[in-house]
Amino acid sequence: MAKPYLEGQDIELRPPELATDTAPSSAFIAYTINKLKNEGESFDYIILLEPTSPLRDVYDIDHSIEMLLDHPVAESLLSVVRAEDANPSFMVTISDNGLMKPYLADTVGGMRRQDINDVYYFEGTVYISKCSTFLEKRTFLHKKTLSYVVPKWKSFEIDDMTDFIIIEALMREKMNGTFSKHN
Repeated sequence: MAKPYLEGQDIELRPPELATDTAPSSAFIAYTINKLKNEGESFDYIILLEPTSPLRDVYDIDHSIEMLLDHPVAESLLSVVRAEDANPSFMVTISDNGLMKPYLADTVGGMRRQDINDVYYFEGTVYISKCSTFLEKRTFLHKKTLSYVVPKWKSFEIDDMTDFIIIEALMREKMNGTFSKHN
């Protein structure tokens, strides 16, 4: 078990090369797993909870852990949300002369939302992996990755001031009981 931080202790910072804007999270996660292993700590799983996803709650963490532990094959889990407004079936590219072309070759207009396949995108609520699998693959996403689907309102991440304002409003509504764990 990891030792808790006690006030007055020096906090060890990650190495400078892992603290840049371009350093991948996977490098720091692997560094941390290996560092703890070298210090005699042993963990079966790693959970990444990014601070830019503040709408997650204890239910999301507990339920996603239970899902992964109960699954007979999965070795990792990523949270996703259904792409409602930005489904690739409704996306286009724009040529140099300004003309649009469907992003997906088989979606040449006339598509109804009810007729398209659901697609999902990674949204950052929770990432979990077996430590051994993460060290081997250096990613949470591979052939044995389970999905944890969150509702749209939980999928917002803070990357700029607009996101902050939206999340602040959603948190107010969450505290007022507008949203439940599942909607």
